[in-house]
Parts: sequence; structure tokens; C-alpha cells
Amino acid sequence: MPTVVNMKSDANYLNQQASEKIATDLREKILRGDLAPETRLRQPEIASDYGVSLMPARDAIKKLVRDGLAIRPTPKTFVVAPLSASDFVEVMELRLLLEPNALERSAPRLKPDDLAQLKTYLTIQSDDFTAIETASNHWNFHRLLYSHMRRPRTLEIIERLNLHLNRYLVPIWSTIGIQPDWASHHRTLITPVERGDITGAVEELRSDLDTTKRRVLKDITV
Repeated sequence: MPTVVNMKSDANYLNQQASEKIATDLREKILRGDLAPETRLRQPEIASDYGVSLMPARDAIKKLVRDGLAIRPTPKTFVVAPLSASDFVEVMELRLLLEPNALERSAPRLKPDDLAQLKTYLTIQSDDFTAIETASNHWNFHRLLYSHMRRPRTLEIIERLNLHLNRYLVPIWSTIGIQPDWASHHRTLITPVERGDITGAVEELRSDLDTTKRRVLKDITV
């Protein structure tokens, strides 16, 4: 029998691939500050820039809205989400609520291979890393650290909070001093976990989050 080609399915797959590629690129532009807060996101312009139809462009914008990187102030308007000191404080307060609990649940279940991989994330950091690469490496560390808490919805929320945090960190990382020394700070989380001192690890995490909050607030100008 001749092979039946589902053209509609193939087209949907290609549109999904295109929308994810566009969304990834737009995310990085937003994180770097190339797309400033409240910049209008126009579907026809995005479609033209990336050489695609309106559908992948629309779906890419929807992904940004889902991530909280874009908002829809009117039914026909999408813009890059605004930044503010109060928004940053809210992100950090939510992290302080969720991440210590995530670590407390996950740390006892971390295996030797997990601890070895966590250390690897800290050693692969390079002075040649861009701020985006540093942010990605930083999240990979935290995702693995919390991966055994058995709370997938919580982990998804934490990931989105870290994405929001990067909007503040990436543009000013080199000036506030977190980029060069974040690895040494995070080693202090692994040591008590290895000893089975979960309470100590949780307290160290709370201290690190609070330090980040205070340091970044000094540099926020939005």
C-alpha cells in the first residue's frame, strides 16, 4: 500500500519547531535587554524577521506570555513585560518561600551521581561564558538540586521564577559580582548535603537568596 502522508501533521510539526526557535531567540533578546520592557511585539514584524507565517510568530509570542516575559495589555497588543524593583522583590520572596522547601524535600534523595553532577556544573563555569550561558548553567545546578522533591508543578514554578530573575541578573551580572563567584557560594550548599545536614543546607540557601536580593536591589534602576 502507498504511504499516506499527513500534510497537516507535518505542517503543524514544522510550525511548532519554528515557534519554539523564535521563542528561544526572543527570550534571549529579552534577557539581554535587546528587547526593552514594554517593547511592542508585532506578529507581522516577527514573522517577516524570521521568514515564517503568522502562525509560528503568534505561537512564539504566546510562549513568552506563558513564561511571563510578555503581557497583553489590550486584546490586540503584546508587549515585553515591564520590570520594577517591586517585581524583583516579589520574585525573590516567592523563591524564598519555594526553594528552601524544595531543597529540604529533594536533598535527602540526591544520589552520589547527582552530587557529582552538581559539582560539575560548578567547575565548568568559565570567564568566557556569556551572561546567558552563566544563567543557563546556574539553573541547571538548581534544577538538579531540587529534582528529587517529587513536586513537578513546584519545580515548573521555580523554573519560571528563575527565568524572571535572569531579566534582572543578566544585564548587570558583571557589575554586581555574582557572575564570578556564584560557584563558590553554591559549593556551600553541597557540603552540608553530603554530610546529611539538610537543615544547614536549607539555611545556607536562605542566606544566599537573601544576599542576592540585597545585592541586586542596589543595582536596579527600573
